[in-house]
Amino acid sequence: MKKIVGIIAAVAMAASVFAVDFTAGFQLKGNLFQYDEADGARALNLNTSNSKDDKPFVFSVSGDRAGGQLKLFTSEGKTANDAVEFDAQALNIWFKPFDGLKIDLGNSDFGLNCEQITWWRGKLYGTDDWGFKATYNKDAFEVALFLSAKNASWFDSGRKAAYDAAYADWIENHAVDKDNPTDAEKEDAAAAGNAARDNAESAIAEMALKLGYNADFGNISAIFDATSKFDVLKFGAGYKGSFGSSSVFADVLFTKGATNGLGFDVDYKFSADALTIELYAGIIAGDISNFSDTMIVPLMAKVNYSLNGGALYAKFVSNDVTHTDVLVDGFKATEIEAGYDGNLGAIAYNVAVSYNMGNKAFAVPFWVRLSF
Repeated sequence: MKKIVGIIAAVAMAASVFAVDFTAGFQLKGNLFQYDEADGARALNLNTSNSKDDKPFVFSVSGDRAGGQLKLFTSEGKTANDAVEFDAQALNIWFKPFDGLKIDLGNSDFGLNCEQITWWRGKLYGTDDWGFKATYNKDAFEVALFLSAKNASWFDSGRKAAYDAAYADWIENHAVDKDNPTDAEKEDAAAAGNAARDNAESAIAEMALKLGYNADFGNISAIFDATSKFDVLKFGAGYKGSFGSSSVFADVLFTKGATNGLGFDVDYKFSADALTIELYAGIIAGDISNFSDTMIVPLMAKVNYSLNGGALYAKFVSNDVTHTDVLVDGFKATEIEAGYDGNLGAIAYNVAVSYNMGNKAFAVPFWVRLSF
């Protein structure tokens, strides 16, 4: 909590130098009604945590040469019986030492193209991990270098790996029941992990390079990604362009590691007056030598019709990120949803009807968000 107060104080002091924007919000999210075969019918089920995408509190500082953003939200995965942990979960600081160059430290977006149906599921390559990013723009060209710490803040991945290895080794060799260690055994394993971490060095977990070119016919990009040990390499390319009332993107990604993977995806969007239609499809194989058995086929579609004060929509998503295979399993993982997004002053809200073919679950999800 002291760290949060200190950061907020620093933001307040910066107000005399920068243009400061502060936004805050409160959100209720859950299901008005839900039914599935396992648990039967339930009503008024509320979620107990916010994620980074819910943005309950956002501080931002911006100027011509420097700025930053701080997001505060509760830890994910909490239940009603857990203590609420409210902390600085996402942070980005940037500055421009000279025209054309921007330096970012913290959570940074980096990747190829992504659909706007779920805004995160439909992409071949993308991250918002903690790290260091340098971006240089000159005319139509862009070069970006991203040094990622993955889930270990301040490039602590080497020390984290040492902790994890020592912890696992202690449990393997000293715990009476390796699958169910006691609390005392966990404490001893943590002590061994801490000792190993103190003697380890920080390390970059992953490195990525992106090249981009903005032409009259659209944007072309290419990426190269490598882990710190160069045991996993990724090569990708993408295109995005607009033609009248239509826009399209297409990406390809090759992964070389323990197995060689290959993925393609394409997205098409059409807009006319109040109507917007978007279609997304991909083919992704985790192992080229065993293409059919490791292939997944994500499919998504959304129709949106804008009204005064909101929009009606309907969408289906057949993609559970890891193992959807429409050709083999049919539409077992498909989610179908129809609903209304509305705005009333400072209040934004959504109510929908959804059905999941995989677990035969029916729900009436909703969220209400107040922001200022």
